[in-house]
Amino acid sequence: MDKNTKDILEALNFIKDRMATKDEVLTKDDVRDIIREEVPPMIDEAIQRTVPPMIEAAIQKTVPPLIEEALRPIYHELRAIREDLEDLRHRVKDMAGYRKEIDYAFERIAAIEKHLGIDRKQVA
Repeated sequence: MDKNTKDILEALNFIKDRMATKDEVLTKDDVRDIIREEVPPMIDEAIQRTVPPMIEAAIQKTVPPLIEEALRPIYHELRAIREDLEDLRHRVKDMAGYRKEIDYAFERIAAIEKHLGIDRKQVA
């Protein structure tokens, strides 16, 4: 049974269960009381069933591109820093003190990339 059919049957059963018999006479106040008691939980249930999946779908569609766009300058900056360090490494390959500093800078860049979940292939 699909969702729409189930909802229709649920509404019909709700009406049937609350129908007055020939011997009963419901006043307007009785009807108002029934509505106040029964309708809000039905509305809450319908909202809980439909709204969270809609919100989740909107978040999954919207947030990743926003994050990607926000990180794009960082990707490019890290790539530029890595290229500059690589160039500098080749220029000072025989100077031990500078080599250690450059290697340390590479380690820091790698730590930043790891923290951001950036794949080296993605940056290059």
